[in-house]
Amino acid sequence: MGSKITQAEIQAARSLLDELESDGVDWMHDGPEFTLWNQRVENLINRVFTGDEASTRIYSIYRAGHPNSVSPSMDLQGWHVEHIPTLSANVQALVEDLEARGEPATTRSDVNPITGRKLRIFIAHDGQTAARARLEDFVRSLDAEPVIAEREPSMGKSLDEKIAAVMKNCDFAIALATRVRANPQDDQMIPRANVLDEIPRIRSQFGDRWMFLFESGVNPPSNEAQFVREQFNHVTMEQAYMGLVRELRGHGMLIVTVPSK
Repeated sequence: MGSKITQAEIQAARSLLDELESDGVDWMHDGPEFTLWNQRVENLINRVFTGDEASTRIYSIYRAGHPNSVSPSMDLQGWHVEHIPTLSANVQALVEDLEARGEPATTRSDVNPITGRKLRIFIAHDGQTAARARLEDFVRSLDAEPVIAEREPSMGKSLDEKIAAVMKNCDFAIALATRVRANPQDDQMIPRANVLDEIPRIRSQFGDRWMFLFESGVNPPSNEAQFVREQFNHVTMEQAYMGLVRELRGHGMLIVTVPSK
């Protein structure tokens, strides 16, 4: 195993497990969502383990998610759904092992230099998608906290009051629009209505501390063209992340230290 496992890596593994258990039965076997999820598991394992241990762990996950042999008459989707519990158990074991080997949360010192606490990034989104999961993982890799409103306690507030309260406790916002959740309009795909509805509230709360992140094939409204926006697809999402890093650094929220030679 390499360096000490961080809390961000542990949280990434937990998110992968949550994603599988909530949406996994709806994924097509070897379809894009399952393939992307599997790749993220493999990338995580390769980050925190080395050599034979990494290979063994990747194989155990792969074996649980794929049939050993395929025949023309085999019901691949049925096989996939039937084996979701086995795949979940393998990922749960990975999470528990990472937690056992990881650094204690109390030893971390990753705070926002402006607020003196961990950077919190509000994500307005169009549902639980692979793109949102990848974005959350990246935010955690920056030692920041991705904030999803529906995960926060309501404390007796209405939905609008809850979202307003959550936003006030965040430092930056991202409006995320994906093609799989977009709506057709006039022969083109536009962001889901709830994402568009959140933008005025985001602008009011965050001023210029926000950005629009949208997938190729989605046409954002023309009146948002003057704001910071990044386009992505499943290959170039990491490039879009650099736009987020650029904005956070510009607002003094992210300090990047260059190692001395």
